[in-house]
Amino acid sequence: MSTTTTVLNYDTLSHLSTAIPADKPIFVLNLMRFKPIATYSPSAPASFHSLPPLSGREAYFSRYVATFQPRMPASAGPVFLGKPIKSLLAALPGIDNREEVHVDGKFGQLENDKEDRWDNVAIIKYGSLKEFRDIVENEWYRENLMHHRIASIEEYSLIICEEISLV
Repeated sequence: MSTTTTVLNYDTLSHLSTAIPADKPIFVLNLMRFKPIATYSPSAPASFHSLPPLSGREAYFSRYVATFQPRMPASAGPVFLGKPIKSLLAALPGIDNREEVHVDGKFGQLENDKEDRWDNVAIIKYGSLKEFRDIVENEWYRENLMHHRIASIEEYSLIICEEISLV
């Protein structure tokens, strides 16, 4: 049983607003595992419950993304969308923690037993954290989009990132 959620943590978003400069672009790393069939919660609008059944992946792209994309600010957009192929981290039988190891020429962190957990990876750029917050804290988003995202995704990791300079 997963202990993760698909609901955004608005308290964390609020706290980040004091830590990230208002005009600094952000990148949002999305790691997604879809439900076999999209299932709407009882709190979703009644009209959503009468939609034809779709896989989580189909519902995410045809209902959530298709409705969300036209409303994205001009400075926002996908940087990368892809499907994970294979983890390159060492996994050793009988060890289920994430300690650093060096065995038989393999060095790294042990990967847990959910190596193939993500169906898609996306990186979305936003002009600022405020721009992202304006979208996800908007009442229209909560009423029209959030239910599609929650219905379609089994497990989700959403990580706010900032660009760093290598020089």
